[in-house]
Amino acid sequence: MSKLSPLKIFSIYWTFTLILYAFGPFNWVTYKPILFWTLNILYIVAFLGGWRFSRKVSIGGHKKWDDRDDNDLIKKLNVMIYINLFYEIINLFRIFLFSEFDIVGLIARVISGIKDMGSSYDSFQESIGTLEGANILGGTFITIFNYIWEMWAFSAILLSILYFTKLKFHHKVIALCTIMLEVISYVARGTNIGVFRIVFAILIFYYIKYLKLQSKKENEKKKRSRWKLIVIFLVGVIFTVVLFDKIMKSRGGIAYWQTDWYNVGGIHINKDSIFFKIIPSQFHQLLVSLARYLCSGYYGMSLSLRVPWEPMFGIGHSMVLQNLLKNFIPDISKNSYQIRIESFGWDSYINWHSMYCWFANDLSYFGVIFVMLLFGYIFNKSLHDAIELNNPYAKLIVFYMFLIGIFVPCNNQLAQSTFVLFSFFYVFIKWQMSKRGISFRFCAKRRI
Repeated sequence: MSKLSPLKIFSIYWTFTLILYAFGPFNWVTYKPILFWTLNILYIVAFLGGWRFSRKVSIGGHKKWDDRDDNDLIKKLNVMIYINLFYEIINLFRIFLFSEFDIVGLIARVISGIKDMGSSYDSFQESIGTLEGANILGGTFITIFNYIWEMWAFSAILLSILYFTKLKFHHKVIALCTIMLEVISYVARGTNIGVFRIVFAILIFYYIKYLKLQSKKENEKKKRSRWKLIVIFLVGVIFTVVLFDKIMKSRGGIAYWQTDWYNVGGIHINKDSIFFKIIPSQFHQLLVSLARYLCSGYYGMSLSLRVPWEPMFGIGHSMVLQNLLKNFIPDISKNSYQIRIESFGWDSYINWHSMYCWFANDLSYFGVIFVMLLFGYIFNKSLHDAIELNNPYAKLIVFYMFLIGIFVPCNNQLAQSTFVLFSFFYVFIKWQMSKRGISFRFCAKRRI
């Protein structure tokens, strides 16, 4: 087992976030503390158990990915990145609610958003829902196109990063333009998740390369790979933290963290926190921002333990599924923990609730134990196939597993948008089929 295995990374990371929650800069109130802490420990143990169990139980094929497979995938990717460029361009207009193809207006809106990300974030949140899809550029046709193409949109970006060095020059340019548009669309709205996903994907794909070298005996390459990974990781982390700090400051509220009235959902600053004593004062504002981001979901979870469970029949884990299906089935979002704890002053849209809370909508908090078992199992299986079988879809699943794991204290990042959720389903199916040598084209096993 590598010293940098996901098993160790997330065991340490989740433990740290819980310590930050308990002793950090906020006076979080933990309701039903015995149940709260027992559940959080059980979830980590369940993840470890699922990881270990995956070593003993093997389900599925073991076909190794070869150069011919790479060539076939790159041919498909060359077409996908052109469609993705169109998708990004048209949706950049739609994101900012343009009803016509106004290039000058869009450029001005983007520049304004980047200059003042705080105001852009506020205005974007206020404008959500003010125009129907039929009234935005492209109308209902593009809305339908989006739902269909989002099965491939995000995976095309991830694959273009993974295969970037193997693409032809003009395809590299198109891929870079697509990625830049994706980044701009988020930064100009005053949010960092789109940037984080891109930087994170680069880090994860290098991390997989590093783990792959660890399984070989080429010591010199191992050393170079280790240092390369460290440099890329540090650059990625510094860039993400600096952007995160800039965006949080641009929203204004964090600047008043030292005042007596500053609070998050009624929870004030704990000025006696040990973290304020061990961390230099120039980083205290960043500490407060990170603690709010990484720990407020645990408080949301704690609040939800005060209300009884009401089943949501498989759609409670995803805000986007609830919003999509409410036009076709009775709206049961009122049964969710997120809606019901609003009576305690915890906003369902603004505040975090943790990934556990989202899955608990469907399974109850004790049912989430099985989610974490499955999470650990899939994580280790995908990592194995990424390294041993060189399967690119497995590498994308590893990225998704890391994305889920990082946001466990915050929300269910996998299911908050169709852009990520639909792509995950597509990649998961492709991973399972490709390792069995099954092609979508022929729906039959390919001869090896």
